[in-house]
Amino acid sequence: MKPTYYTIKPSKHLSHVVNHYWITETGFDSGRLSQKQTCIPLGMVEWIIQTRGKNQLGIFGNGWNNFPNDYVVGITSKPVHWKMFGESKVIGICIKPEWFYKLYHFPLKPLTDGFLETSALDNPELTTLRDELVKEDDDVNKQIEIIESFLMKLMQTKRVEDSYFYSTITKIRTNHGSFDSKTLSDYFFLGERQIQRLFKDNFGLSPKAYDKLNRFSNTVRHLKKCNRPSWHELADQFGYSDQAHLIREFKNYAGFTPTSHYVADSTALFVPVD
Repeated sequence: MKPTYYTIKPSKHLSHVVNHYWITETGFDSGRLSQKQTCIPLGMVEWIIQTRGKNQLGIFGNGWNNFPNDYVVGITSKPVHWKMFGESKVIGICIKPEWFYKLYHFPLKPLTDGFLETSALDNPELTTLRDELVKEDDDVNKQIEIIESFLMKLMQTKRVEDSYFYSTITKIRTNHGSFDSKTLSDYFFLGERQIQRLFKDNFGLSPKAYDKLNRFSNTVRHLKKCNRPSWHELADQFGYSDQAHLIREFKNYAGFTPTSHYVADSTALFVPVD
């Protein structure tokens, strides 16, 4: 009983803010649970809204617990496991983390490796989105239109002034750069300690930790396009010291090795699209 899963690209007006949208649905008996799903960490923030069915069960910390039907997940460094009841539908908005505070006026640092109900973000306007999506639950295209309209309006009403950190991270992403120490130094024109503080204050992670997470995300994206990868070439391409380093770091983030048959099956969930 495996849920269906697919991703949708954002419009060009929101591609600098949203990495992708994802939808997962189940279509079996409402009282039964799906098999365990794996959400791998990709260095993004997830706004997750359930529009149909009973609340999902997930592991954050110890044991299985009910997830809310409208919540935000911060940047994670470990895989998150969850199950869905039959006749359920969940929509995810994968947001680039530098945009989180600009949109929600809530610090991202406390959400690192954790989640929070949207109602706790102290902005009643945010909770209205789920109500609109539930009304159009049979029309995914209409739901995406609603989400994009909501985000555009949110951006226009906030009119937050640009921050140095935001604008610099945006430049790095636009140029498809990495977040290694040399790149950060070239873009920020700041000392190492200042850059460290900016990352920990804004992302809740050190620059090194976020760079490793971003490298893993890029590796996963490449694997989804490659039927028979050369692990040695892949390690060299993405800056791993060798194949063993790639496999070890991949397993740390995903919970399984890239050479496992599980990759082709399970990581179809929550993998970004270009």
